[in-house]
Amino acid sequence: MERFRPSERNRYICFDVDQGGLNNIRLVFEYVAIVAAITGRTLVLPPRQSWYLVNHGPRHRGHGEGGTRFSELFDILALQQVLRVLTTEEFVEEAAGHLPVPERFRRRGAFDYRSSDDTHWKLWRDWLHENSEMPDWNPYDTVIAFPDRARADLSWVTADYIDGRDIVEFTPVLNASPIIYFPSNSGQRYLGPVATMLIGEDETLPALTRRFLKHHVRYHPAIFALAEECIRQLPGLFKYHAIHIRRNDFQYEQTRANASTSLGNIEALLDQGLPVYVATDEVDEEFRRSFRLNHQVYFWEDVMRRYTGPGIPDGLIGPIEQLICAGAHRFIGTDLSTFSTYIVRLRGYLRAPDTASYFHTEHYAGPLDAPGTDNMKGRCYLRENPLYWLDC
Repeated sequence: MERFRPSERNRYICFDVDQGGLNNIRLVFEYVAIVAAITGRTLVLPPRQSWYLVNHGPRHRGHGEGGTRFSELFDILALQQVLRVLTTEEFVEEAAGHLPVPERFRRRGAFDYRSSDDTHWKLWRDWLHENSEMPDWNPYDTVIAFPDRARADLSWVTADYIDGRDIVEFTPVLNASPIIYFPSNSGQRYLGPVATMLIGEDETLPALTRRFLKHHVRYHPAIFALAEECIRQLPGLFKYHAIHIRRNDFQYEQTRANASTSLGNIEALLDQGLPVYVATDEVDEEFRRSFRLNHQVYFWEDVMRRYTGPGIPDGLIGPIEQLICAGAHRFIGTDLSTFSTYIVRLRGYLRAPDTASYFHTEHYAGPLDAPGTDNMKGRCYLRENPLYWLDC
């Protein structure tokens, strides 16, 4: 692929782990990785810490108080093919020579995870606040003109692409700062559609960033290998259907439906003779039994009873289930769920037979009944934009 500018030492992008679940964390990771790539800055990964629904929260599937590092879930080696990446510990060691890094952060084990004491994390974030520039941006409200607004080519940019967002740029103050920091708190989050986050000097830069996401910001190879082993317990790639039903702590009440309603809505999408994989956090047995009445259905536990591959850490189950769903002939998701939307993008990357967005709370007369995405608005990220995969 075409190259971004080489990453520079002594110029950094730092960011926080988003307070939401894995796919919100991934969206922020994608955003800051793109910012690092286009600006030629070194990306600094946050230290090991507790992730929502991976290490803590209702029905979390992680290693409890152990915390999680980005390198456990994402392919950092692939990312390093394009830009320079450091852990927080490596950043502190390097930056201590030219930035006022307090001695307490330079001690061995300074960032070892301790769930019972978050004082250290607060002090670290306070130091980043005091020693960085923090853009008041996010991809939902702003579009970045790069390298600046004067040189950005607006001739191809449509009103739907901008979608009411402000156009921002890297100011001299931002460019001069050794650290650009993207914090995450209740008042500032970086969630939004990274497919439409940029305007460049021509159309090639947005397209380049989308190829960058496909090839370099992806799950760890071990997760793909484990998912392949799980798909072997099913009839094979694109030879089953898949459904994702998010319930648990999901805040969007309109996406909840009982099993009979969901099945009635999507029955016309389920080809007879193809089994169905259901990824869900619903534990009610009656709900699950309803899906087995007229279809051969597999849940995670059913696949595990047939699975003979290497052990699977609980914290990897979510990404593996996404890849299982991505390998289905047709996929039906949960509206407004970033878990479901990423599955649709993965299916686009895989060139799945049907990459339309279907939702179990909507009624369909058949596969062609899915709404089109030709005029998708630029700020929409809870329904996946085909731009992500059409030019990859």
